Amino acid sequence: MIYRLIQRLVRLHQSVFNIVSAGNWPPLASVMAVVEDRGRFLVVDRADGRGFGFPGGFFKFRETLEHALFREVLEETGYETEPVEMLYIRSGPSTFPIFTVDIVYVCRVARGALKSSWEGEAMWVDEKELEGRLAYDFDEILARYRTWREERAGKL
Repeated sequence: MIYRLIQRLVRLHQSVFNIVSAGNWPPLASVMAVVEDRGRFLVVDRADGRGFGFPGGFFKFRETLEHALFREVLEETGYETEPVEMLYIRSGPSTFPIFTVDIVYVCRVARGALKSSWEGEAMWVDEKELEGRLAYDFDEILARYRTWREERAGKL
């Protein structure tokens, strides 16, 4: 319920500013973290019932990419993380029906304890359990991560 209200407000916000700016309103920016530890992934079982999502979210006003990534993962999972490498940048319609630029990072846990948030239940899930249970187009993120992991293993 709250999630759907936020979706509508964000859509309205972007539509209004798109009209006011004569079509020059920039897309919203977001970050996302892929965190794997021994074949298990840190995910949020989304409160809206759409399945598992990787932790992340939108930037706040005057927030750096690094801080947004750190804050979003901490808020949604209870873990402080460190970025390992940028996985990729994607743009277009996002999980919200609005235009975004999403920056996806591979991260590792630095410290903290697992805790959930209003956005859903944070948990570690075996890789095979993610199949068919990821929200939206997050299966694309998982596929890109698998390619990254295989390429990296080949270099070791």
